[in-house]
Amino acid sequence: MSAALLQRVVVRMLHDPAFRAAVYADPARALTGLPLSAADHALLIRADPRAWSVDPHRADRVLGALLHELPVTALALLLDGVPLPPIAGFFRTPSFHDAIMARRSLAPAFAEHLATLARTPRARALLSLERAIVRLRRAPAAYPPPPPGHLRLSPRALPVALAAGTLHLWDVARKALGPEPTAALVAARLPRLGDVDPREREWVLLEMNGDSPQAGFIGEALGRLLEAAERPVARAHLAGLVQSEGADASEAAEVIAELVADQLLVA
Repeated sequence: MSAALLQRVVVRMLHDPAFRAAVYADPARALTGLPLSAADHALLIRADPRAWSVDPHRADRVLGALLHELPVTALALLLDGVPLPPIAGFFRTPSFHDAIMARRSLAPAFAEHLATLARTPRARALLSLERAIVRLRRAPAAYPPPPPGHLRLSPRALPVALAAGTLHLWDVARKALGPEPTAALVAARLPRLGDVDPREREWVLLEMNGDSPQAGFIGEALGRLLEAAERPVARAHLAGLVQSEGADASEAAEVIAELVADQLLVA
């Protein structure tokens, strides 16, 4: 346990100079709450502090990979006047440190950090879309089978409700940023973006095609139906949702059967 914890603390120290300085100044205080011994503390600060900075671009490479996952959100923030340093400040945030200690993926944690910087409807809407894509990319290949008589949304699909115009804006921005979006963002080659209409909603269905997300519009009724199945739900309940939209029992059963056949719902 001590070795695993030490490794995670080392990763934090490599990416956050302020945290590293705090550990060197007073390891017991900086690492309060962690079951590390005095010998562990001594091991962490044994090296010359300058050795931690041998690779000054380590955090930059990680940031580049994270920007590649949420490029349009980053673009919106830059266009809104948020400079790159606060975005790169992710490595000093509890989101980063908590993710490292819990061995969670950094992309969702980075999205959590960007949410604290997103102040405009456009930035928040684009973040909602890209956050959903981040989540979908990390979904398991399959869920445990739902109980008998229940259905569940496929792990390869995810419905999301967005401000009107978000999907179009995301598509335009991705094409404008090109195949190397991180390079374009860092070089400040920023295309102009339109805006979204937060007064109206659009429902989008995200589906993974290999490693690439595909997105398309769906109706609100279908969006809410699939949303209800993000956890195992009784087939009868889903049929009731379809009937609440005006279908009879036979039509509702047919709709559910088609979604199962299309592998959007898993029986």
